[in-house]
Amino acid sequence: MTATATDNQLNRALQFYEAPIGKKVVMAATGVILFGFVLGHMAGNLQIFLGREKFDAYAELLRHTPALLWGVRTVLLVSVTLPSHITVVSERRRIEVLKQSLTELSPRVDAVRRFRAAREEETRLHDLLAHLTGGQVLWSYALRDLSHRIGPDVRLTSMEVIEPQPGSGTAAATAAQAAGPPSRQIRLMGLLRTQNRRPEEVVGELMQSLERSPIFGQVRLEGCQAVTGSVSSFTLTAGIAE
Repeated sequence: MTATATDNQLNRALQFYEAPIGKKVVMAATGVILFGFVLGHMAGNLQIFLGREKFDAYAELLRHTPALLWGVRTVLLVSVTLPSHITVVSERRRIEVLKQSLTELSPRVDAVRRFRAAREEETRLHDLLAHLTGGQVLWSYALRDLSHRIGPDVRLTSMEVIEPQPGSGTAAATAAQAAGPPSRQIRLMGLLRTQNRRPEEVVGELMQSLERSPIFGQVRLEGCQAVTGSVSSFTLTAGIAE
């Protein structure tokens, strides 16, 4: 009967220790014990200021009571071991939770990988279609690329396709035709919202963005004029890759 009661108490103590509230109580109790040891040790050493007799009596007490010394040492060892064990167990559980979270993210990673593969395949099919159509521009693809190139401070008001003009028969025109057929150009007109910035900076960013496009190139600025204090108009021309 006594052994059964002892086992029950031990099981309850272990269950309390395994519970989150139990770990917090153990951490708090061991912290109080360690803090109390620091205060007690400091109070014993400060007895040197009370005189030699007091300090010698304190030393004799520690020397002739080994049970007290070993009891304090045991309590300190337990007070250091239990928080260390709790910390290690908590970190292991946190790592297990992270591993489980990564396992749950695996289907999403596969979905993102499939989405990227589909986008790459779509781009490849667009390029193939452009090649099969004899180099003609797919305007849906071009307009989508253009919409991604212009920033939030740019508003297009007009877009015009400029067909190449026939050569004038000069030596320069003959050399240009020999190098390759002239490509069409596109003229973009719109408004810039400067927002306390110079209009040249905003239109320069637009030109750099268009230069990075796989469809447009040879971007030139035809004009830029202030409309109001924070709005300017611009006109750009860019070659179309065909």
